[in-house]
Amino acid sequence: MASGCFWGREYHLRNLPGVEYTRVGFAGGHTPNPTYQEVCEQSTGHAETVEVVYDTRIISHEAVLREFFLLHDFSQNRTQSDGQYRSAIFVLEGEKEGLNQWKVAREMMDFLGENGQKVATELTKISAFFAAGSRHQQYCSARGITPKRRDFKKISEILTLFSPQINRGID
Repeated sequence: MASGCFWGREYHLRNLPGVEYTRVGFAGGHTPNPTYQEVCEQSTGHAETVEVVYDTRIISHEAVLREFFLLHDFSQNRTQSDGQYRSAIFVLEGEKEGLNQWKVAREMMDFLGENGQKVATELTKISAFFAAGSRHQQYCSARGITPKRRDFKKISEILTLFSPQINRGID
């Protein structure tokens, strides 16, 4: 999941119940194994990304995606300047859970749009994830930083009305 600077996003996503681990890194670009510096120079096409592994018996795709959308302004098209801070959901290809996550993400994005929200989030299958260096992993926790949360009250209210079809048994 890409939604701006990965340090604060990783902190909040990692602290969700049911999240087993997180890793920050890069995805969605054309340069294999980029460094942080190369991504910052905006020549790789990669977005700063948080890989989130979670137990779907404890936390649903919907809950993880809800947190993702509440952590950033998904209406901003940040694909210019190589898209380092763009909003994107990268989904594993060929896995049942990846397909389920794709369906819920698509439904949630459509639901937000139907409720007057501009959604610039990219939804795509991930071809590769490249972990950032160790100094970037759990950056905020390692430094005793609690990143601020944005107050998207209206988005939170809209998302409380969302119920994905997959949860209603409609496939």
